[in-house]
Amino acid sequence: MTTKAMVAFFVGSVPPNDPVPKLYQVTSTWTEAGVTLAAHPTNNATPFATVPTVMTIGYKNTDITVQYKRWKNGTDVYFGLNIRDTGSNSNAQGSFASSNETDVNKLPFLDISYFSGAFKENKLRPAIFKPGSQRFKNNLIQN
Repeated sequence: MTTKAMVAFFVGSVPPNDPVPKLYQVTSTWTEAGVTLAAHPTNNATPFATVPTVMTIGYKNTDITVQYKRWKNGTDVYFGLNIRDTGSNSNAQGSFASSNETDVNKLPFLDISYFSGAFKENKLRPAIFKPGSQRFKNNLIQN
């Protein structure tokens, strides 16, 4: 049984003001090569989580347990996460490291804690966390 799911993003550059980034569930299929500013997947209108302040460089952990369980039990289909600023400071120009980051110590990851007689932890790294990944789908089912 899943007890906690945390997603972690590395803040690579600090914006001049706090932009209040939020996480949204992506609701359509997409490919990495096909995403541009003008062409991107759709997402829910309501965010399911808010990333803690991004005013310092380093990892920002966000609890996504409720949404993770919805993916796992099939209530929602997993197409990915959309992280974006929803505040009035949208010109903040800070940055998060992505799966293209060359420094493995800055890659985003999903940390899932679950109980099966004893506590266990499993970290899903970016290659596993990408939408459409069979390994991610298998982990959703098995955990």
